[in-house]
Amino acid sequence: MKWYVWIIISAVILSLSGLAIISIKQDPFQSGQLIKFLFFCSLFVSSWGFGALVLMGLKNDFPAAFRRGLFLALVVSGTIILNRLHLLNIFNFSILLGVIVAIEWFLTRTFNPKISNF
Repeated sequence: MKWYVWIIISAVILSLSGLAIISIKQDPFQSGQLIKFLFFCSLFVSSWGFGALVLMGLKNDFPAAFRRGLFLALVVSGTIILNRLHLLNIFNFSILLGVIVAIEWFLTRTFNPKISNF
């Protein structure tokens, strides 16, 4: 395995352990803003790393898997934040997903020399 895979695995393990510690030890209704910020950061890092590892296992292309893992983490975190703000409905989720898919499509078309631009 390559060195960057080990770094991603260790980041995922650390963020999942931090997520478990925060979930078990802290009361979400009585915790401060710092605990909530740490929870969302560890959730973001763990979903990014886990998504990158799964996508890299499906197709052995590290830059594309890392980028798509980032977009997966943005969808997961954005959905949870919208739900926390009581703004999650099908229209807002569709807008969030559409913006992230449009960014992915633009980046794939712009920086991939194999795909010809119109």
